[in-house]
Amino acid sequence: MENYKLNAFNRFFLDRNINYRFASSIPDPYKFLIINKTPIYARLANTPQLTEKGLMGVSELGHNEGCLLVFASESPATLWMKNCKMNLQAATIDNTGKIVDILDMYYADPYRVHYSSKPIRYVLEMKEGFFSKNRIKAGDIVKI
Repeated sequence: MENYKLNAFNRFFLDRNINYRFASSIPDPYKFLIINKTPIYARLANTPQLTEKGLMGVSELGHNEGCLLVFASESPATLWMKNCKMNLQAATIDNTGKIVDILDMYYADPYRVHYSSKPIRYVLEMKEGFFSKNRIKAGDIVKI
C-alpha cells in the first residue's frame, strides 16, 4: 500500500509539471482495483516485458497486493510460474472486466502451463487463496 501512495504522490507532481527528486528510485506503477467491495493494489504490467515477468522473483506481497497483467488485445492466454517464489491465484479477465477463470498456480511446478478458457485482456495475479478468502469467483466484475 505504501507503494500505491508513493505513486499517487508521484502522479500529483507529474500532472502539474513540477520537477522533483526522491532519494530512492520510484517503484513500479500501481493500479487500484475493486472486486465485490474488496480493494486491491496491483502492480501494473502493461508492456510485453512486464507481462512476461509478472511476479517473477517476488517473495512477499502485502495484504490485497498483486499484479495486473495488461495485454495489447483480447486473446487466449497462457501463464506459468517460472522463477516465482510463492503460490499464486490468477484471475483471467475479459475486455468488459468480467472474471473468466480463477487459476491456482504453484511455484513447485514452474513449467506447467495454465490456459484461460476464453480470450482475455487482463490477468490479476494474487497470493494463494486470495480470491477464495474474499469470495471472488468467475463472473464477478473487476472495476479498474
